[in-house]
Amino acid sequence: MEIIINILKINKIGGNGMHPKIDYDKCVGSLECYDVCPADVFDEEETEDGKRAKVARPDDCTECEQCVDSCPTDAIELVD
Repeated sequence: MEIIINILKINKIGGNGMHPKIDYDKCVGSLECYDVCPADVFDEEETEDGKRAKVARPDDCTECEQCVDSCPTDAIELVD
């Protein structure tokens, strides 16, 4: 899996500047995006309300949309 991700990054397949953006008004902190991201774009952060994901490495996004598809509250979209 890591080899495939590195090939995607080198060739910029799917990596045309799009990256995930989290709408924290909708986010419930399920961390599904963090768990499914094959490119390790997200980190966990602790807040007053508990843990939530944050976009830590947007340039590593391969635009696979697994984070978008896995979010139970539709709180993630890919943006330029």
